Amino acid sequence: MLMQLIMLNEKDVIKTLRDFGLTENESKVYIFLAKRGIIKAGEVSTSLKMHKAQVYHILKNLQSKGVVELTLEFPMRFTAVPFEKVIELLIKAKKEEASFLENKKKDMLAYWKTINVEKSTSLPEKFVVIQGRSNIYSRVLQLVEETKNEFLAVTTNLGVIRADQAGIIEAIQKRNIRSRLLTCISKENLEITKRIIDKISNAHLKIEGHHTNFASKVFPRFVIKDEEEAIFFITPKEDTSVESREDTGLWTDSKAFVSALKALFDNLWRDAIDVEKRIEEIETGKPIEETVIVRDAEEAYKKFHETICSAEKEIIGITSSMGLVRFQENIPVQKLAEKGVRMRLMAPIDENNQEMRLLKDCQIKYTEMNCLLMMVVDNRHFFQVKMPSADKETTEPMECFENMFYTNDVEYAKKMSELLNKLWETALDTLEISSEAAMRSPPVKVSTSDPASKVMEEMLKNNIGSVIVVEEDKPVGIITEKDLLNRVVKVHREPARTFAKEIMSTPLETIDSSKPLTKALGIMRNKGIRRLVVTKRGDMVGILTERRACLI
Repeated sequence: MLMQLIMLNEKDVIKTLRDFGLTENESKVYIFLAKRGIIKAGEVSTSLKMHKAQVYHILKNLQSKGVVELTLEFPMRFTAVPFEKVIELLIKAKKEEASFLENKKKDMLAYWKTINVEKSTSLPEKFVVIQGRSNIYSRVLQLVEETKNEFLAVTTNLGVIRADQAGIIEAIQKRNIRSRLLTCISKENLEITKRIIDKISNAHLKIEGHHTNFASKVFPRFVIKDEEEAIFFITPKEDTSVESREDTGLWTDSKAFVSALKALFDNLWRDAIDVEKRIEEIETGKPIEETVIVRDAEEAYKKFHETICSAEKEIIGITSSMGLVRFQENIPVQKLAEKGVRMRLMAPIDENNQEMRLLKDCQIKYTEMNCLLMMVVDNRHFFQVKMPSADKETTEPMECFENMFYTNDVEYAKKMSELLNKLWETALDTLEISSEAAMRSPPVKVSTSDPASKVMEEMLKNNIGSVIVVEEDKPVGIITEKDLLNRVVKVHREPARTFAKEIMSTPLETIDSSKPLTKALGIMRNKGIRRLVVTKRGDMVGILTERRACLI
C-alpha cells in the first residue's frame, strides 16, 4: 500500500513537472538526482537505462532551466537543486500557473519528505547558468527573500525599472533589509528614477542609492546576497528594450568569485555619488562638488580631456616633457585659442618636444619638474597625476592617468591656481633662454695636424664627447667619440699616425649666440645632429650639445 502511494505521488510529481515544461525523461532524471545526491552523468545513464548522449542532453536542458547544478571538478558531477527552491522558482517564472502549483505544493512536499536523500560528504562550489530574464529575476527575488544582512546590486537604469516591475523593490520593502544600489542616472531616465526613489523614501526603506558613470565601457551587472551568493549577468551587452526577455545570468556560491565581486562593488561605491546629488546636478545644471581618485585610466583621461576641451577662460598647468607632446597632439589648442582661452604650460624642454607648434597658441615656460601633471581649468577644476620616469613615458593619450586626483572644489582649485601662477612667475620663458646660456665655453680645440691620440687625450682630460678642429684658429670641423670609434678603432688605424683632418666631420653647423634655445634644438632635430657651434659676431664662442640644452 505504501509503495502504491509512493508510486502514485511520484507520478503526480512527474505530471506537475511536465506541466511546467519538463519532459517525462527530464522529470525522471531530476527525481533520480534528488534521491542520489551528487553523481556523474554515467551513473544516471546506467541506472535509468538511457543512452549517455541522451542523458547529457537532458542534463544540459535541466541546467538551463535552473533545476540542476554542476560541479567544476573533472569529470563533472550533477546534483538536483533542492525541491523547495525549484517549486518557488517555477512559481515566479510562470506566474500564470501559480494557482495550480500552489494547490499541489502541500501534497508534493509531503511526499518529498519521505525520500531519503543521500548526503554528500563535500559541498563543492557551484556555478549555474540561468537563461531568460524572467528566470533570472525570479532567482534574484529568491535571493532577496533569503537575505539576512545585506543585499547589493549594480545595474543599469533599465535594470532598476525591470527590478521594480519584477517586484524586487517591493520584496525589499516587505523584508526591510539593508540594500545598496549602484546605477547610472541620466536625463533620459531621470523621471522614472525619481518615482522609484520617492517610493523608497516614502516607505522609509533601508535602501541607499549611488550614481556611477559607466558610459566609457561595458556596464557590469550583478547582485550579491550576504557575501555568500551572487548572480552575474554575463550577456555581453544589455538589450535596451524594456520588453525584451533575452538575458543570461550566472549564479554561484563560489567564495572567491563572490568576494571578488564584493571588492569591485566597494571600489565602485567609494567613487560614486549620492543619487540625490546626481538628480540635483541634472535638474539645476550645476556640477556636483566632488573630490575623487579616478582609478580607471580610460575614465580618468575622458574626464580630463572633456574638461580641458570645454574650458572657457583659462588653463594653467605643469607637465612632463612627453606630457607637453601629448597636449599638443590630443588637445584642440587652436580652437581653444580662437575661443579666447588663455593657455599657459610649464614643462622641461628636451629632444622629445623640440618642435613647439604650441607656441602659436599657448605660452610655454621651462621647468625642471618632470614627474607630475597638475592642471587648473577656469579656476574650477583641478587635476593631478603622477608621471612615470622619463625613460618609460610614451605619447599614448591615456599614459599614466590611472589613479588621477580630481576636484571641482572651487576654493581648492583657486589655491592650486595661485600656486601654479607663482611657479609661472619664476619660470623661464622658452624664448628667453638663449643658446649662449646652454653652451660650453670656451670650446676644446685641436689642430688639423694633431694626431688622433691627442684628440683622445683632450676628450678624457676634459670629460667631453667632442672637440672642435681648427685651422689657423678658424673652426673647420668636429670630431666626436663616434668618429674616433668608426674611423680609427674599428678600422685598426694607429692613433699616433692618424691626423685630425682625416677623421673630422664637416661642415660645421653653427648658430648665433642670441638665438633662442628652442631654435637650436629645432636645427639639431631637422639636421639629425647633436651638436652646434655657437658664434658671436662671426667668431666661435662655444659649443652647444643636445644633452646640455636639455639639462638647462
